[in-house]
Amino acid sequence: MDAEQCKTDAIRRLLHVLRLHRWLLLFIAVYFLTAWLTALALQLEFKVSGRLHGMRTSGMALVCWAIGGYSIYVLYVVRPPRPTIHIMRGIQNFLTLERVAGGLLILSTAPFFLAAFSFYKRLIPTINPFGWDLQFAAWDEALHFGAQPWEHLQPLMSPSMTRLIDLNYMLWFQVILCGLLWYAFYLPNSRFRMQFLLTFLLSWILLGNLAATALSSAGPCYYPYTDNPFASLMNYLAEINRHHQLYAIPTQDILWRMYKNSIPYIGGGVSAMPSMHVAIAYLLWLAAWKQNRVLSVPFAAYAIFIMIGSVHLGWHYALDGYVAILGVWCIWHVAGWIVCRDAWLEDSHVATGTMHIQHHQVAEPRFAPVA
Repeated sequence: MDAEQCKTDAIRRLLHVLRLHRWLLLFIAVYFLTAWLTALALQLEFKVSGRLHGMRTSGMALVCWAIGGYSIYVLYVVRPPRPTIHIMRGIQNFLTLERVAGGLLILSTAPFFLAAFSFYKRLIPTINPFGWDLQFAAWDEALHFGAQPWEHLQPLMSPSMTRLIDLNYMLWFQVILCGLLWYAFYLPNSRFRMQFLLTFLLSWILLGNLAATALSSAGPCYYPYTDNPFASLMNYLAEINRHHQLYAIPTQDILWRMYKNSIPYIGGGVSAMPSMHVAIAYLLWLAAWKQNRVLSVPFAAYAIFIMIGSVHLGWHYALDGYVAILGVWCIWHVAGWIVCRDAWLEDSHVATGTMHIQHHQVAEPRFAPVA
């Protein structure tokens, strides 16, 4: 194949990648344009930030872990006569043009998506001032046998346990980024991959913006009423923070000051219902469960830990997490309905995303469609 044919073939393959992502790109384009036009109409600040330091850091970490894990697998399981060459060929075969182009396409849309999400999130108390906190607190108490969920958890807590939960909750952003990067560079023509990405995108839009606006609430840490059933919890957290700094307390203070002073910030804003921490942690478990029951266990533990942290650290009512889980479950099936009608996508997917070596060649196993 000469140079001209190679160029033509590369262009054809890149156009195919764009075709595979057309629904995702359409949703992001409409989402971004409506946010931008709304900002123009209301004369509000709207900016796109390309400074995604967290994504770059997590991306590099994920690459290092993947290469390290694959190298260990080759050295101790495959044991080829020339391991370095074997590893390099495996990585080369894994990073196909379609896979790299699909991953970079997802990452390139992230600043536009985050700008739109952050803009709409800042508008929540303007469109619908916080008014559901009293009701959510009452429903939480009714659902949990006459006591607030945090009161059931408190006998199990200690300063060390609280600090561990706080650290786990703080690392949520890095974990979610790693999960997103993993599926961004997944098999680009996989229905399963597109189902995950559509669910991820629509969860932020439908739950993080629309549902959050309709059910506008500040959360237990900002409970606005005098008879505060969360006062003892916040005093407990403040006492621990005085001796061993927690991430939650200063972050809650910063977010509230930004809200009161109308300071725009990517990912900023105050909103409790539904919990996006729980929503995306549950999505990661759901995707893992559909692929491999055994490997889904740590994701289940992580999602449960996030759910506990959302309540124990005063960020959310337990109801916020329940609604988030139900919402993601519904969106997952809607996304599945969409991708099943896309003739350009395939049912096959990789169970673990790892490269299986046989006779010094890289092959990606195929499995049955994901239900």
